[in-house]
Amino acid sequence: MSRLALLSVLFFLSDRAHCDDPWKRFREDMTEAAKQGDAGSEVTLGWMYSNGEGVAKDDKEAVSWYRKAALQGDASAQDNLGWMYANGQGVVKDDTEAVTWYRKAAEQGSASAQSHLAWMYTEGKGVPQDSNAAMSWYLKAAKQNDAHAQSIVGLMYAQGEGVAKDDKEAVLWYRKAAEQGDAEAKAILGYMHVHGRGVEKDYKEAVAWFREAAEQGNDKGQYMLGQMYRHGVGIPRNYAVAMAWYRGAADQGDAVAQYKLGQMYTDGLGLAATDDKEAVLWYRKAAEQGYARAQFALGVAYYKGIGVIQDQAKGVELYRKSCTLGAEYMSCRNLAIAYETGEGIGKDPINALWFYRSACRLGDTEACTKAN
Repeated sequence: MSRLALLSVLFFLSDRAHCDDPWKRFREDMTEAAKQGDAGSEVTLGWMYSNGEGVAKDDKEAVSWYRKAALQGDASAQDNLGWMYANGQGVVKDDTEAVTWYRKAAEQGSASAQSHLAWMYTEGKGVPQDSNAAMSWYLKAAKQNDAHAQSIVGLMYAQGEGVAKDDKEAVLWYRKAAEQGDAEAKAILGYMHVHGRGVEKDYKEAVAWFREAAEQGNDKGQYMLGQMYRHGVGIPRNYAVAMAWYRGAADQGDAVAQYKLGQMYTDGLGLAATDDKEAVLWYRKAAEQGYARAQFALGVAYYKGIGVIQDQAKGVELYRKSCTLGAEYMSCRNLAIAYETGEGIGKDPINALWFYRSACRLGDTEACTKAN
């Protein structure tokens, strides 16, 4: 649905908010106009049925109205019809058909369709995967001030995907998106300032961008602002405030923030005392998402009975999961020790040696002394 059409709907309803059924007259007018072939009314009806606004939600009916307008060349309808095919709403999911409609709208200059088509090229859905084509379409949308597309263009420059890697160009596009209020772009701009990528390293500037993103509810911004407060980088150290921002991200399911929050409870930072049970709760949330460090921390808790009833076998199982991910050498070392001592698992010198070597390969110099 176009912005103009949506504004028309809102204006009409605000004028009739006192009615028992404020949609009734509008629905009748739209239906009458649509039956006469008015594409804008057809798009509006499609939006109403798709969103269940003023009518019972009916994706098939939405598709029917979008198709009528799309066949008249309405770019908004073509984009919406592509989206319905891409998501299998009201029709059988068909990526090739989605691409067909996205392309029709994109070639008419629809920024939304250009972004959608770019994503299809990025994922190789309905078309062969092609980063160059994806970049081309995202750039077209970005130049029309589509904030999401601008953020993606920034990402592609930062990663050198579909274009030569260029951090300065990445920052330029991230900034364009951020200045339009894109929270994700704000968080990434903060990251670029922390690491001096494409800009001079500036921790205070990074904090400012993280805060803007965090206050918009962005989990990355909340996590990074927590990090800055915890370590006193670009802002005075404040563990209590760090915890509050970690929790904001953790409550949204951010595994790293959940792990960091667990650490704060383990160490008693920002608290009157340590709280091992609460730490275990957060370690578990992160571990269940496959975060290796949290699996290790939870493994330690079970192996030693810290915050939970001791269960060495469970601890060993968690060490193994973490070690297998190859991101936490302490898990491999502790697993080697368990096999060496037979605590929580049967003694096995061969497996002990294997896991000492695994820890050594991950950079554990202490394990290296036992790996030969």
